[in-house]
Amino acid sequence: AYDCGGGLDTNAEPGPGTMTGSVDCTYGDNGTYGVSVEGTDKDGGSDSIGTDVDVVNVEPSIDAIDLASATVEGAAGEQPILVSFGDPGWEDTHEVNITWGDGESGPCDVTEAAGVGTASCSHVWADNDLCGASPSHDDACEVTVEVCDDDLDCATQSVGITVANAAPEVVDASPSGAQEGLVSTVAISFVDPAGALDDPYTIDVDWGDGNADSYALSSGDYDGDPIDGATFEARHIYSDDYDGTYGGCVEDSAELTICTVTVTATDKDDDAGQFVT
Repeated sequence: AYDCGGGLDTNAEPGPGTMTGSVDCTYGDNGTYGVSVEGTDKDGGSDSIGTDVDVVNVEPSIDAIDLASATVEGAAGEQPILVSFGDPGWEDTHEVNITWGDGESGPCDVTEAAGVGTASCSHVWADNDLCGASPSHDDACEVTVEVCDDDLDCATQSVGITVANAAPEVVDASPSGAQEGLVSTVAISFVDPAGALDDPYTIDVDWGDGNADSYALSSGDYDGDPIDGATFEARHIYSDDYDGTYGGCVEDSAELTICTVTVTATDKDDDAGQFVT
C-alpha cells in the first residue's frame, strides 16, 4: 500500500512473488510531502519505509485573451477584456492584473476552480495618444496581462488595441440679435470625450458677412469641461445691415437681414465638428 502524503495516488498492487511496485503521486500545490510504502504478507507480517518528496511550483498559463482590436477614446470606447488561464496546481489561487498601455493598470475579477479560471474587467482610454511617443489619430496600445499564483510565479502575455480619436461636436451655437455697428454674440457649446486632453481647441466662426474669426482655446479659455459640455462666447460687429444678398446674409421680405453663422470646433488631432445657425 502506498501513501502519497496528501497527493492523489494511483495504487499498483504487486502480485504474488513480486518484489517491486510503483505508484504515481500528483500534487495540487508545491511543498514537502512525506511519502511511504507498506508491504504486508498473507500471514500479517509487514514492513514500511518512507521519504520526503519536494514538489516545486509550476507557473500558471494564459490560455486566451479576448479583447477588441480597435476602439475610440473616451467613455463610449470602454472595452471589456476576458482572460482564460490554467494551472496544474489545482489548489493555487490567482490574481490577474492588466497594464493597459496608457499608463494605467489594475486588477481584474477572478473566478476559478480546480486549476482553471477566468478574469474579467474593462477599461477606458481617456485619449487616443497616451500610448505612443507622439500624437496620432490612431494609437496602437499594448495591453499586457499578468496572471500570478499565490507563490508569485507569473505568466504574461500581450495583445494590441488601436485607440482612435473622437472628433469634437458643436452641440449648439445661439446667436444674439444683431444691429449694425453694435456687438453681437454667439454662445457656443461643444463636447469632446477626451476633454482637456484634446487641448488646444480651435473655434472658427464664419459670421456670414465675409468675416471670420479663429480662437485657440485651452483650459481656462472656455467654461466647463468638454467631456460634459464646454461653452465659449464669440463676438462680432456687423458693419451694415446688407440690403439684398451679401455673402451668407440675405434680406427677407420684412427687410430683416438673416446671416448664416457657421461654427467649427477642431481638436489637437485636427478632427472637427460643425454647427450652422
